[in-house]
Amino acid sequence: MSSKLLLIGDILTGDRQHTDGIGIGTHAQEILQKPWATLLKNRTSPTSILFGNLEAPLVPDAGAVSKASSPGKTASAGKTASAGKTAFAGKSEFARGLSQIGFNVLSIANNHILEHGEAGFHNTTRLLIQQGIKPVGEANKETGSNLVLVKSGDLKVGFAAFNSVHDIKPNQCYAELTKENVNLAIEGLKKLGADVICLSFHWGNEYIHFPSWDQITMARAAVDAGADLIIGHHPHVIQPVEHHNKGVIIYSLGNFLFDMMWSKQVRSGMFIECTLNHSGVESLKTELVELQKDCTPRFIEHDKWFNELLQQNHDRMQALYASGKDNYDQYYFKKLKINRFKARVGMKKQLALQWKDLPKKTRRKILRSFL
Repeated sequence: MSSKLLLIGDILTGDRQHTDGIGIGTHAQEILQKPWATLLKNRTSPTSILFGNLEAPLVPDAGAVSKASSPGKTASAGKTASAGKTAFAGKSEFARGLSQIGFNVLSIANNHILEHGEAGFHNTTRLLIQQGIKPVGEANKETGSNLVLVKSGDLKVGFAAFNSVHDIKPNQCYAELTKENVNLAIEGLKKLGADVICLSFHWGNEYIHFPSWDQITMARAAVDAGADLIIGHHPHVIQPVEHHNKGVIIYSLGNFLFDMMWSKQVRSGMFIECTLNHSGVESLKTELVELQKDCTPRFIEHDKWFNELLQQNHDRMQALYASGKDNYDQYYFKKLKINRFKARVGMKKQLALQWKDLPKKTRRKILRSFL
């Protein structure tokens, strides 16, 4: 008997710095009542599993939580949560809304989950558990990540999650993406009797449509070690789906509920329906998710641009990988530099267009950041 696993990309539940006062967090109640929520709920069933990446902590009061937490001193490559900030603060009601939609498991291992410190992190896991959603990606010395097992039909589907993008340091909360932690999680899920092993990786670089050489190597090694499915997040654009030996690697699902509006690439993500059986992933169905002006997703079947994008970048990745690491890295980092420049220009265009709608306090913060 087969089971369904439904996968989506990054879920932003708060405003970002440049949308503070007009973003998803500000309009949480309204956004949770939009048609996308019903459409997604209608795709679930009592035996299906719905999985995504929760990109911001859920906090009752951003300022109070930030002051209560003690995330430590700022590391040279990172930052700490600042007291009184309101960006990246998802409202508590989002936990109930995501549960009503049908989410079973959410990854909380990512680069923004500590925006409101350890208190914000633990408040998020508490709220999710209260609403019947299993958070995955908490640090665990014995198993690499906390392990989640979900019964779906006659299958036991196991999850672990990891992050390798460290905007905020030090981290004592989420699971680090290392080969050792991945192998610990795989062995732990095997001991729990998981029929299918799913690993979520928050990784890579933003705005590039294919993974790095190191990502490919790590993902394939995880499959060779026993993972059936690798689920990638963070780049904010779609990346290829690859079949490797008996496993499937989804390098990036892109965005699902997000306030990036400056290009078709960042307004796009994937909805994937996986059919699972006792041998792993039996089949996949991919569908385009397109962000609308209000940041909410709509689903588009049989989209030509989407299908061509997936195939072209898959073929490019395979050809480059076959040419060796030097050629791959040279092309990858050249493309990454170009895409980052385009993204910076796009962000500034979006900021200019929404400037008149931003609250005065947000404008002042933005202007101070440029001084």
